[in-house]
Amino acid sequence: ALGGFGGRSFAAVLTRLVELAADRRDRQVAYVTVAAPLSDEEEQRLGARLSAIYGREVSVRQTVNPDVLGGVSVRVGSDLYDGTVLRRLNETRNALAKR
Repeated sequence: ALGGFGGRSFAAVLTRLVELAADRRDRQVAYVTVAAPLSDEEEQRLGARLSAIYGREVSVRQTVNPDVLGGVSVRVGSDLYDGTVLRRLNETRNALAKR
């Protein structure tokens, strides 16, 4: 498997294999980054909402990263929904720097 993915890192290869396996089962994988862990109920609600949007079952894989400060970032395939505080702060900083 490692040789067939064009020299990608081990983590990138594993991520791609998970996505391929999910696709074979007519599922999607949502990679969620949060500042604090989601509760089981929150994770299930998010998965259900994403399933409704994408029209197939969506499995949620969450990563906790305190650097995002708050909010949530969700990546499903090539779609990215970034509602993190860190992104908003960076956008504000960039806007102020342009003035």
